[in-house]
Amino acid sequence: DPKKFMIETMERLQKSQDTKRDYPCLFDDSNIQSVYGMLDPTNRGYITLQQYNEALETFGIQNFNEKPEGAADDRITFDTFMLEARNGLQRVSATFHSK
Repeated sequence: DPKKFMIETMERLQKSQDTKRDYPCLFDDSNIQSVYGMLDPTNRGYITLQQYNEALETFGIQNFNEKPEGAADDRITFDTFMLEARNGLQRVSATFHSK
């Protein structure tokens, strides 16, 4: 039902503008998990800093933590990747400027 979808989306946008959080986003946790899984197909438990940077840029995230936890060892864990991707996607998904 496209009309219902649009109404719900507009309500979510209004709520996120008022609360400054929970912006509607095209990507969800399952998408982030899938990307990480493709970057770590053998389940080493980490990806490289270069993979991390390229993945976040692919999501459209421009301003992100360039030295996340594990960067010094060139081992970015899933938890770190998930945190940084979520934060970045929240920022880029905001469809309005703060008042």
